[in-house]
Amino acid sequence: MLLSIVLSIVGCGPEPTLSSTCGDPACEGYSGPVEGVPTCAEEGLVEGDVCSEEGIVCDLEDDCNRQLICSTDYSTDDCPVSKAKYKRNIVYIDSAKSQSLADDVYNMKIAEWQYTKEAAEHKEHLGFIIDDNPNSPAVHANGEQVDLYGYTSMAVVAIQQQQAQIERLEKRIAELEKQLAQP
Repeated sequence: MLLSIVLSIVGCGPEPTLSSTCGDPACEGYSGPVEGVPTCAEEGLVEGDVCSEEGIVCDLEDDCNRQLICSTDYSTDDCPVSKAKYKRNIVYIDSAKSQSLADDVYNMKIAEWQYTKEAAEHKEHLGFIIDDNPNSPAVHANGEQVDLYGYTSMAVVAIQQQQAQIERLEKRIAELEKQLAQP
């Protein structure tokens, strides 16, 4: 990385190009325009174009709210994708693992906080603190960020476990009502 920076300074390194950002974790439709960010179309910019100023962005105006960013090393390797063709070693979790994940969700401490760089009057955030759950599937591999895909999947497992419990309880109530109705 340092060599790349030095080579760029002396004019021998890779030229920055426009790369697509991940966009929203779930594509739910375009929510722009983004104030102060030009659209890529009006600028005539497309992914892969050579650009001059690292860090500049333009709005792709797509359903995932992606942008193009000028960079020599931007990577979308961590963008959430869910089709089987992008994965390997797929194993569906069993009921014991489902229950374990649901228990992790049930026991997860949720906090409100402000980031240290935010003004005191800034709105509070809501979520878990990575330090409390460092090995959770909801923690990104870098240990510093939340893995929203993992976090959401854990919540889905907890909902599925609760639904199964509701169905068992409803069945049991129906059986007890039937027994009570018998003379």
